[in-house]
Amino acid sequence: GTTAGTFMLKDVRVSGDSDPGEFTMVGSKMFFTADDGVIGRQLWVTDGTTNGTIALPANTSGTSNVSSLTAVGNTLYYSADDGVNGYELWKSDGTIGGTTMVKDIRTGALNSSPQQLTVNGSSLYFTAVNDTQGRELWKSNGTSNGTTMVADINTVGNSNPEQLVVDGSLLYFVANDGVSGREPFVSDGTANGTGSIDINRSGGSRPDRLVRHNNILYFTANDGFNGSEMWAVNGSWLASTAPNVTRSENAPLPPSGVSRPVP
Repeated sequence: GTTAGTFMLKDVRVSGDSDPGEFTMVGSKMFFTADDGVIGRQLWVTDGTTNGTIALPANTSGTSNVSSLTAVGNTLYYSADDGVNGYELWKSDGTIGGTTMVKDIRTGALNSSPQQLTVNGSSLYFTAVNDTQGRELWKSNGTSNGTTMVADINTVGNSNPEQLVVDGSLLYFVANDGVSGREPFVSDGTANGTGSIDINRSGGSRPDRLVRHNNILYFTANDGFNGSEMWAVNGSWLASTAPNVTRSENAPLPPSGVSRPVP
């Protein structure tokens, strides 16, 4: 908070801007991305000292295009390209030896492109592409064997999960199962515990703006009768109910436990 105590930590790129970004604290270490002008944008870490500010490159011969820095406990997860295996899920403990690819989800040089990295307890949820199921919901415990697809939601293509929101042990998101269109989904992290909240039986309700507050998920959706309106899901009710919640009839009524708030 003083002039004397304010200084440049390290001149990462001596010939120009290193453009540091995505600052993420993990324990006492600060991770960030920067471009040193030699091997491109990489993961960096600092302990607040010049000597303790180092690069953790996934690709030592070119840019790693690091993105989506996300802390889970004492581990940082992120997406990076090592120049061999494509754009995959990585993790780091802040040391060079502890910076490794978690899993080559899409084997070879093709990209699985992990996105939407979301923390739920000690697990990391994200979306990724493989050569068989397309873009689906995945989770990881930080090991290769523990990095698995949660469910093949759309068996004929990409379900493209997005807007991941955590509510206790449950994960809400939006996806397209290839049959009902784009609807809200809920998952307990298992295939059997992953299902849709089918609001519009004649087509996708196109949910958007998912927000959790006081164990209730709020979002906008179109049930095919009332246009795009505000909806809510009670998380306590859903946690004690079969996760595959669908409306039983094509009528302007929400599933039990799912409501359209009245002003």
